[in-house]
Amino acid sequence: MKQNIRNTMNSRSENYKSLWEFGRDVNVNHGSFGATPRVILEKQAEISREFNSCRERFIWHGGLDRVAAAKDRVADFIGAAHEDVVFVDNATDGFNTVLKSVPLGTGDELLVTSHTYSNFPPVMKEEAEKRGFKIVVVDIPYPPKDEQQIIDAILAKTSDRTKLAFIDHISSPTALIFPIKDIVKALEQKGIDTFVDGAHAPGQVPLDMKDIGAAYYTGNHHKWLCAPVASAFLYVRSDKQDLIVPAVGSGAATRDHPFQDRFGWVGTKDPSSRLCVPETIDYMASLHPQGWAGIMKRNHDLAVRARDIICSRLNIEKPCDDRFFGSFFTVPVGKLTFDAETEKKPALFRVFDLMEERYGFGAYTVEFEGQTLLRVSCQLYNEEQDYEILADKVMEVVKEFGIKEPTADLSRHNRL
Repeated sequence: MKQNIRNTMNSRSENYKSLWEFGRDVNVNHGSFGATPRVILEKQAEISREFNSCRERFIWHGGLDRVAAAKDRVADFIGAAHEDVVFVDNATDGFNTVLKSVPLGTGDELLVTSHTYSNFPPVMKEEAEKRGFKIVVVDIPYPPKDEQQIIDAILAKTSDRTKLAFIDHISSPTALIFPIKDIVKALEQKGIDTFVDGAHAPGQVPLDMKDIGAAYYTGNHHKWLCAPVASAFLYVRSDKQDLIVPAVGSGAATRDHPFQDRFGWVGTKDPSSRLCVPETIDYMASLHPQGWAGIMKRNHDLAVRARDIICSRLNIEKPCDDRFFGSFFTVPVGKLTFDAETEKKPALFRVFDLMEERYGFGAYTVEFEGQTLLRVSCQLYNEEQDYEILADKVMEVVKEFGIKEPTADLSRHNRL
């Protein structure tokens, strides 16, 4: 029997955690891969069954029109014209699409920051070696003193050879919100296009593509929107669309076809995740009296309280002002060292696996500027108690494996 998702949406529950399925009692790492409510996963399964029951009928008789309508709904949500937005599988797909489409060659410079998502630089390096352009890295301090420090650092690294800047809206390693509109405007005044990595932005901060003004912007649906995986958007400003083709092409995915047609069919794939995005937007909005604005404020307010709990427990100075983070944040927990066997693991898994084994849940950590940052996420299903538990367990790990106690002295990081 087909489930009426609208009825579920209209019956709000204060027990948000029951709307998700988790294999653990505490989940404070929503930012890495997101989590999708049970009712949306059931809706996705229903659509997938419909698609797989007769794929050619679905594809040839209305299915692609439904996908296009879902894409238009995403465009409305992010403040963009329908014709300027296409679906991609994830922000990594959007990143590769733009990087490999924009004509960068010998003598050109690609500007990136030290806060760039760690999986992107190797791809940039390979493209630079193949095509002859230079990668210029801007060292953005953590924590920053203010927004102007970020803008000034970026502008100081530009030159008349800078053709494209890759800038985070919300940084993956540090969770910092960049003053993206001001950055885009400042770069535009110097004739430099901006690609914005907004992987963490949809559902965490309000978006308006027309207001931001970037040439290119990509964002995930599976993270803070809580949609199923394998769906994201790529926004391309109308004056740049002639340049952009899918990273993986098929059929009409060439520059002699209209922009929308290039991305309309890039091979057979299950469309259920994309078709679920409008349902997810509506369902999540129904969970708070103020809709998405209320969700964003609720999660940010919880993040502020969670940050205060952890900093107080670990005797750490608050790294930055509340305006620099949304629904997740980072705090420095000192430099941690482990036994030889644990040190063999990638830095990401050392603390996560240790806590998973000991306490039944992991904590996301990242090495940044020679320090270990604890990155903590807050979503509707989280409560303050989660962060009391997290603070206790992290304190145990820091005391056991830290070279020294976390310090309140962050002055060495306030530099350009």
